[in-house]
Amino acid sequence: MQGKKVAGASRHQSNLGIVEPTQQTQALRDDLSAELAAMTKQQELSTSLLSRTHLQFLLDEILDATIELQNADFGNVQLYDSETRAFEIVAQRGFKQDFLDYFRSINDTAASYGRVLVESTRVIIEDVECDPRFEPHRAIAAAAGFRAVQSTPLFTRSGKPLGMLSTHFRQPHRPSERQLRLTDLYARQAADMIEQKHNENLLRQSEERFRLLVEAAQGHAFFSLDSEGRVSSWNAGAEQLKGYHANEIMGQHCARFYLREDAEQGKPQAELEIAAREGRYESDGWRQRKDGSRFWAHIVTTALRNSQQQLIGFSRIVRDLTEWKRAEEAKDAARKELARVARINTLGGLTAAIAHEINQPLSVIVTNINACTRLLSTEQPDLEEVRRAMTDIAGAATRASEVISRVRAFLRRDTVTAVPVVMERLIREALSHTQIDLEKHKILVKTELTHDLPLVLGDPVVLQQVVVNLVGNAIDAMSSVPDHSRILRMQLVARTPEEVLVVIEDSGSGLIPQDTERVFDPFFTTKPGGLGFGLPISRSIIENHGGRLWATSNPGGGATFQFTLPVAR
Repeated sequence: MQGKKVAGASRHQSNLGIVEPTQQTQALRDDLSAELAAMTKQQELSTSLLSRTHLQFLLDEILDATIELQNADFGNVQLYDSETRAFEIVAQRGFKQDFLDYFRSINDTAASYGRVLVESTRVIIEDVECDPRFEPHRAIAAAAGFRAVQSTPLFTRSGKPLGMLSTHFRQPHRPSERQLRLTDLYARQAADMIEQKHNENLLRQSEERFRLLVEAAQGHAFFSLDSEGRVSSWNAGAEQLKGYHANEIMGQHCARFYLREDAEQGKPQAELEIAAREGRYESDGWRQRKDGSRFWAHIVTTALRNSQQQLIGFSRIVRDLTEWKRAEEAKDAARKELARVARINTLGGLTAAIAHEINQPLSVIVTNINACTRLLSTEQPDLEEVRRAMTDIAGAATRASEVISRVRAFLRRDTVTAVPVVMERLIREALSHTQIDLEKHKILVKTELTHDLPLVLGDPVVLQQVVVNLVGNAIDAMSSVPDHSRILRMQLVARTPEEVLVVIEDSGSGLIPQDTERVFDPFFTTKPGGLGFGLPISRSIIENHGGRLWATSNPGGGATFQFTLPVAR
């Protein structure tokens, strides 16, 4: 009886819903169980990821966990390139190559990844067949075998896009809220790992750049300044070059390295301001050591900024180029002295030639004028004799007008020292001779010198002098235009199979059309104080080599001088 009573009581309690769970309670238990399993899985994943270091393995693990969580059929992880504004699949499951190739070739905001980028939130397409914006991609979706897509964005902690975690389903589908909530945890883990690896790469790159910078600075002064220009670090090269020990220069302003006149003009602060504005500034100039001695320095100043792009200081590398500077000054002095001697010799010969050539026709003119005066003073002048005297005067004047061409012949060599000449090398050497003047006048040189051109036969010394003279004229012509518009273009090409062409174009004051031929006339010059013999002599040299020299006026300003030389046979 007691056993039956217990059994009856149990049945009664079951009918009241006290012992046996209802369907609602069972569903709640199932949800809690699934939640616990998911959280356990997420904890196991986090523990597993701690032991991994390679980003690819980390992303593969998270993708697999997300696919399992959502019971998805496919999935992929994409990283975002901020420069190209494009996504790249770096991990995937279930897709064939045709889908991957198609994915690389499209850039459309209608696709799920494009919507994530535009909307900056998760995108779920429950059925691609019913989404009008997905219509252009339905064919590839059908080929890949999916009908539904879920894409969760990956952002840095500061909100910058990093990529996307996507899952795909063969049938129309929408993940549950629990699945999406846990997916957000996986996405946060993936984003943190991507950002961490990115920061580690940036740190390694920064360290490598710093290492290379320090190595490059061996033997040079390498030091840092704070944002106000005070010394904050000092290497052995700086100590050796400038003469200051670190303990006596730390905290001192960099202005003490400048000459007094430069410091008074505000040059130290101006250079720092340019470096801060442009990121980097290079300059050359005289600097001062502790003992007061000067040295010619090449200085590279680089602005240093923190992650918020705030200026925190500057780094500087200083090279001692004093010996180079002195050598350049000696070469420049030698070139100027050589040019002066050449001018004296030329003018001396020119003076002698003019005196010799003009003396005779002038004597004829004076003699005949005196004769005419005497004849006309008589009571019955012999007009025929006067006529002959006037004819002699006209002839003498004509001969005097030919003096210039005979002076050119005087200055021209009777024979050309003909040797094979590489015009490209000759032009580069000519530019090196004028480098100081080009830099002094802040002229930008652009060259287009064709390699492997045929040789020409000629005297390299006088041919190079022609190029130097034409470049010098271009420098003078550009002295009257603004610094930023001073451009010299040098071109060397094969004009025909039988001759090469040299083009020298400037952006200077230019020539009026009627002067393009007159500039080759002796004594004609467009330069104040010019003698008007440089271009006539240059033309004589080129013509004596079998070539031709001419000038044209540029439509946009400036002038172009060109000459040809025959190819050696």
